[in-house]
Amino acid sequence: MFVADYVAEVGTIMAASNPPIVETTINDGNVFDLKQAALKDIIVGALIGLDASVLLQLYEMDENYFKVIGEVYSSLSKANRLIVPAQAAREFALNRARKISEVTAKLESDSNKISDLSLSSIPFLEEDEDYKKIRLEFQQIKEIRKRIVGTTANLVNKLKRNVGDDPVSNLYREVFGGAVRNYDVEESEFLDDLTLRYAERLPPGFKDSGKHDGGRGDLQIWKTILQEGKKQKLDFIFVTNDNKTDWFVQQNKTTFQLRPELLYEYWKVTSGKSIHLISLSSFLTLWSQMEIILKATQEAILNAAQEARKVEEIDDYYENRFDRQIVTFTAMQKAIITDIERVLKEANAELVVAKSVLSHRSSQLEGSGGAKDHDEKYAQYTDAWAVVQRLEQTTKDNELALIKAKDRLLVRVSLVVDFERSHNKKIWFLCLMAM
Repeated sequence: MFVADYVAEVGTIMAASNPPIVETTINDGNVFDLKQAALKDIIVGALIGLDASVLLQLYEMDENYFKVIGEVYSSLSKANRLIVPAQAAREFALNRARKISEVTAKLESDSNKISDLSLSSIPFLEEDEDYKKIRLEFQQIKEIRKRIVGTTANLVNKLKRNVGDDPVSNLYREVFGGAVRNYDVEESEFLDDLTLRYAERLPPGFKDSGKHDGGRGDLQIWKTILQEGKKQKLDFIFVTNDNKTDWFVQQNKTTFQLRPELLYEYWKVTSGKSIHLISLSSFLTLWSQMEIILKATQEAILNAAQEARKVEEIDDYYENRFDRQIVTFTAMQKAIITDIERVLKEANAELVVAKSVLSHRSSQLEGSGGAKDHDEKYAQYTDAWAVVQRLEQTTKDNELALIKAKDRLLVRVSLVVDFERSHNKKIWFLCLMAM
């Protein structure tokens, strides 16, 4: 029994038994929670599915597109984001021969456009040098044409003989490892779902119900999309050239929006994720825009990291210099304090001696006799008093220097603490150098 006959028979039975509405029908209040995410917001992480029409389109593209598409598909496949429904792969295989035959027909047509040129014989010019050159060039053209026709025939025969060995098939074989996904369900369950959808005219595929296979292809692809989306809980972008009304709401015979039933069904089975259907050209444009944004973002991150490394290097430089300087300055300051304390101690000792001499001179002055003796004793007393005054001043100066030196040492200790807390080591290093 053909699928179409099965669908018709089961449809009659199910219609008589008043079957329930399938889940794709928008039939609850949750519809107001549905909001389709923008393409630009999901392109970075969404699953990307490919339809047969898009797989076949590569046979029509030039070398530059071929290379770009290969790189994009390879990138997606490595990230485990590429989905090729098995039904799309089957449709590609079934239509590949037709596409290649179109290519070979074009090659043969172009080859045949090169006419078999001939040069009229002009006997009286046989010995003319220019005429000889013309005859030679005509002969070369005929040989080139012969080679082109022969090479074209070889290429056409190779494409005819070696099924699956063309550049497009070879690219897909290399890139699609693990990307082809089957819809895992019993055949009877799938056919029941197909029949129910056709009875309720629910998308996708009901427009193809008159086909010999019952139009099962679109539903198998859709079920695979739902299966993978539900499994991975990710948004989905399906790249297709199909624009039938069982996929899209149309306006003036052009696609307007994805049918709400499909949006709702994907949203429901994936717990709130979005799906978009777009053409290959739209997808490549979107992908290139994403790459530009990602590149700019990566460059900004790289620049920021480089700046951070520069700051870190500067901080390390000044921190090392600071550490060396603070050690040097602290050692110097401690040496200065030690030296001042030594000088102060010596000055105090000298002051004690000077005061003792002054006291002795004072006693001598009081016991002097005669004017001359008095003058001599007075001069000695005055000298002793001057020494005492000088030593007392020296002591005061050293005591003040000692206080300042200890203060400077304390300031440097506090500066070390502030330096460690600082976000700008350079400023604190310069502060230290200015002290």
